[in-house]
Amino acid sequence: MAFPKSEYHHDTFSISEKNYIIGTARGEEFIAEEIVFYATEDCYVRFEDDTNWMLIPKEVYFEWYRRTGTIAFRRVSVNGTLHIWSEGHTAR
Repeated sequence: MAFPKSEYHHDTFSISEKNYIIGTARGEEFIAEEIVFYATEDCYVRFEDDTNWMLIPKEVYFEWYRRTGTIAFRRVSVNGTLHIWSEGHTAR
């Protein structure tokens, strides 16, 4: 299924938690329905309504079908870059 709203964003991560609002890179915030992550080093990712951190191992593509508008991320032990592909249809 294709979504009318999509974006690609990448950001560095370190020991400090960072938040990213889906759609900021394209100038129009939206609620993601499908998200793909790729990290250059191990990192933790958390969705806005969740308290649990999920491990994203380095150099592995992870795909989630999850409605969210904001994600948080931080490193496990080494700084790196998190690549985020998001698709959805609902404006925020």
